[in-house]
Amino acid sequence: MKIVQIKNDVVFADSLQIAEHFEIQHKSVLARIENLRKDDKKISQLTALSFYMDSQNRKQRKYYLSKDAFIFVAQKFKGKKAHEWQWKYIEAFNKMESLIQERNSSEWQLTRENGKMLRRHETDVISDFVLYAMRNGSSNPKMYYKHFSSLVNKTAGIKDGERESLTPQLLVIVGTIEQKITELITEMMLKELYYKDIYIEIKEKLKMLQAFLPHPEEKYLPSPRHQNILPKSSEEVSA
Repeated sequence: MKIVQIKNDVVFADSLQIAEHFEIQHKSVLARIENLRKDDKKISQLTALSFYMDSQNRKQRKYYLSKDAFIFVAQKFKGKKAHEWQWKYIEAFNKMESLIQERNSSEWQLTRENGKMLRRHETDVISDFVLYAMRNGSSNPKMYYKHFSSLVNKTAGIKDGERESLTPQLLVIVGTIEQKITELITEMMLKELYYKDIYIEIKEKLKMLQAFLPHPEEKYLPSPRHQNILPKSSEEVSA
């Protein structure tokens, strides 16, 4: 589990995890947060109260903290290990904030639009392939829409239904794979290969292509922008 999370384009840390990582009792972390909230109205705006069920099924408090709130809370924790965790959290906050900015950048929007154009072209070619397979005896040729989509995702190492959350780098990789599939389908249909052999050969070629594709450290970006607030108070079971 990541040490920071994202909701509504806001990066936050969970007080339970903070207590665990800094090896401090959660009640001490709660006391630190609640004292700060009492003394500073700004801290109240940068934290959100939530609840979880503990191992004995009792309802307990916890807090979500923004980066600034985390810094105020964590600066009291002393020692070498605490110092290391302070930097880990700050680096994680900065990294996720950068991802949010990237997700909302014009570069991402342009890359996504280009990807949609490639996707439409690939779909058109797959439609031709469906008719080709039907003429060659396929009883369920429409299944190839799903099969080729799954091939793209598997080759890129992504999940189904997650294209809107991909980084620009991975969108380019997905576009490269889709373009390759389009070229191979067109080329093999012109050679009048058997439709099942076309699919099998494309599958094998994508396995080889996968070895040469870059592997971005970050594959997914945060969900699209909503309102800029910390998570609302809610009851949830601790994982």
